Amino acid sequence: MGKRLQDKVVLITGSTGGIGRAAAIRCAQEGARVVVTGRDGERLHQTMEEVGRHGGKCLGILADVRDMRSIERMMERTREEFGEISVLVNNAGIMEVKSIFEITEAKWMEVIDTNLNGVFRVTRAALPLMIGRPGYSKIINLSSQAGKGGGILPVHHYAASKAGVIAFTFSLARELARHRVLVNCVAPGVIRTDTVLDQIEENERAIPLGVGRVEDVANAILFLASDEANYITGEVLDVNGGMLMD
Repeated sequence: MGKRLQDKVVLITGSTGGIGRAAAIRCAQEGARVVVTGRDGERLHQTMEEVGRHGGKCLGILADVRDMRSIERMMERTREEFGEISVLVNNAGIMEVKSIFEITEAKWMEVIDTNLNGVFRVTRAALPLMIGRPGYSKIINLSSQAGKGGGILPVHHYAASKAGVIAFTFSLARELARHRVLVNCVAPGVIRTDTVLDQIEENERAIPLGVGRVEDVANAILFLASDEANYITGEVLDVNGGMLMD
């Protein structure tokens, strides 16, 4: 049986750690050529080494989703190296726990600009490398359970940005279907990363399956990126251990 992403080009924003790095490694294990991006050069190099150890061809690009010129350079490098993008994973994002009384307007705008506007910018720039290629192209946006239910902790700016990502996913899926570009969303719950280390013990009691692993989210991304998901678009795949049951 062949690898599920053999020779596909997968670009993952914010892949210097956590979910992004786990997704890059998982896609490389399945034969993908992976473009990893981020703002921290040292951590980007670490991700490239990890991907290389799993046999994947990897291109690392320093990029900031808040900066359109940076994004354009990222796309040009990808075009030069690989020619196309089969799968775009919009993962770059920031989160912090703050009361509404503590969130400044500047911080609100920073979170929205990174988590929501960044998804728009990268998607717009990537589409010329995705439309018209053989088969389906895939866009996978990372939202959050906070984008559906507000979150267990006070993360108002983060929740608002991630709710916007879900709505953008739905709207984009309708328009791009005729171009054979499938657009879906993954909504993780509480995942064991540096961001949630301080809250893990308290959150674990509220989740039937406990706190998740970055690998759990990476596997969901892999499924949506694979040909097994070629009749799925405009969906939100919850990866939350049962914390939100409809």
